[in-house]
Amino acid sequence: DDHPDKQPMRRFPWAIVLAVSLGIVFFILLLLALLMYYRHSASPHAASDPDIELVLMVGVGGGSVNV
Repeated sequence: DDHPDKQPMRRFPWAIVLAVSLGIVFFILLLLALLMYYRHSASPHAASDPDIELVLMVGVGGGSVNV
């Protein structure tokens, strides 16, 4: 009675992984868009804040690793 179709543990939930990956990518793109809008609409002093660039680079790096 051992059928290869009857092994649910061997099936990887690709749909869930794909949905999570797309969600992470969309979230990063949304953050990038909000950051660019903030930097364009903010004062030059706020736009030249190095902390924003550091947080952005760390966030994109972590997001690309997760994907």
